[in-house]
Amino acid sequence: MAEQTTQQTTNNTVPAAAQPPNNTSPAVAQLPKITDWPGAWEIYKYSKAAIMCNINTFVVLYLASIILNIPGFLRASNPNAVPYLLASLLSNLLLIVISIATTVVYLAGVNNKKISVSESLKSISKYIVNYFIAIFIIGLAAFASILLFLIPAFFVIPRLVFAPYLVIDKNMGGVDAVQASWNMSKGHVSKVYGIFGLTLAMTLLAITIIGIPFAIYFTVMYSAAFAVLYNYVVNKK
Repeated sequence: MAEQTTQQTTNNTVPAAAQPPNNTSPAVAQLPKITDWPGAWEIYKYSKAAIMCNINTFVVLYLASIILNIPGFLRASNPNAVPYLLASLLSNLLLIVISIATTVVYLAGVNNKKISVSESLKSISKYIVNYFIAIFIIGLAAFASILLFLIPAFFVIPRLVFAPYLVIDKNMGGVDAVQASWNMSKGHVSKVYGIFGLTLAMTLLAITIIGIPFAIYFTVMYSAAFAVLYNYVVNKK
């Protein structure tokens, strides 16, 4: 009886700081902090942990993006049909909303925070203008570099990948986020290429029918890789 009382007292007096908070995902908490970049393949486990931290929220947003892409496919098969054109325009606007919410979920995951679908969507209006400006500038810069051959697109795009994260994480304006991404990515371009290359390799698994489910699984679980890189660079400063 005395032993049970002692054990109960010991359990009740464990400091709160020693217990993980309710919004901490064990899958993320068990991973050590990245102090030295381990390489594109090694961060797969960090990306997967970030996704699994909010897997239910991510799945809802992922399925929503798939559904919203349907009007685009219908328009491709009927390019002159006005209803499909209007539906495609509307779906593209909603895809930007989903993209912002997904980026919010990525950032929450790499920072070991739980977030619901409603929480990821509630601040969309706060970011949508600057987010749109950022991705428009990125698209314009990539198009101009290809069209004018001034600076190769394969050099421009990796320098701008952090812009969407900066808009949301640092609440930057679209132009400022693009400029900050250009400066922030200096010295990390090879890491961006590594993530691009591994993502492409995972996608190529879909060449065979049997490889399609593997391609989907690995690319989805690796989709937070740039958020992992962004978080690494921010914490490295």
